[in-house]
Amino acid sequence: MDFWANYNFNNYKDYESFMKNLNEYKEHVISLINKFKKETPNSSKYFNEILNITLTHSYYNHVERSFAFEMYKDLKKFDYTRMFNIREKLNLTRDSLLFYFPYRSHLTIIFRNNTSLKGYRFLSDDFVNSFYTNIHNFIKTPKFKDDFLKKSFYSCFYRKDSDEKLPKSTKKYFELSTNEKDKELISKLIEASKTFKKGEIINNFKLIDANNKEIPIHKLGENKKVVLYFDNSVFHDFEISSDVLKMLLKTYPELTFVQITFNKNKNPQVKFKHSYKLTDQKLINKISDLGDSCFVLLNNNEIQNDFLGSFSKDLKKQMDQFNEL
Repeated sequence: MDFWANYNFNNYKDYESFMKNLNEYKEHVISLINKFKKETPNSSKYFNEILNITLTHSYYNHVERSFAFEMYKDLKKFDYTRMFNIREKLNLTRDSLLFYFPYRSHLTIIFRNNTSLKGYRFLSDDFVNSFYTNIHNFIKTPKFKDDFLKKSFYSCFYRKDSDEKLPKSTKKYFELSTNEKDKELISKLIEASKTFKKGEIINNFKLIDANNKEIPIHKLGENKKVVLYFDNSVFHDFEISSDVLKMLLKTYPELTFVQITFNKNKNPQVKFKHSYKLTDQKLINKISDLGDSCFVLLNNNEIQNDFLGSFSKDLKKQMDQFNEL
């Protein structure tokens, strides 16, 4: 029963149908677990527990998503007691499972919903600050807490609006984390994100074309609108980044897209008409510290955006505005 494939959980277009069938899926999960135990009586207690965790936390993850949608529709009318009553039946204090995706994913949406109850705009500074506090209060083991905070910082930073500043939540992260190596990486990320600043003329670094000829960046961006794509593909999923790139190339055919590579793992699934190699090692180091590919929008060599990653939630909005200039 491929239950989840029938629904678009990002847009909740099938929300009513989803809620109608949710209990049916729960019974199906229980029957699968019981059937497995009956047919494989010699399976270990540990394996049965992992199976149970995988299926039940996947189910309750989507229950929490339904709560998220209800809060989005009307926070004032949301029945939060029902949400907390369901959680009370679950064992959500197993820090050792935080490296296991079904459990971790479930906790993440719980923290998000707890924060949403306060009415903060999603991924605003107040939202992220409260989100980190939820993690700190809930997870007790320092090692797991630090890892959850670090991954959450990256996720929030990459997905926030490009012009959203996070001073309060960034300070909160450094207060709560006890891992100095993690904090060093985050510091490098923050510094690297300032490499390209909105309103400035881009530094005239040089690129190498397919014929091994040097071309200054100012020549590419002179008197036109150019989208620079710094392909940091070594750090993320080719499938996801490919979908984003294909969408952009198809939606904005009048813009000039320029792929800039600097490692051996450039995205092999998307072909750019204009592709160059970056050799400036200092700039390469900064872009690498971002941990994600990024876009720089140039109008006659003037930068039109702050850090804009492949997963920024306002990527399309930024592209629309740039296209209309």
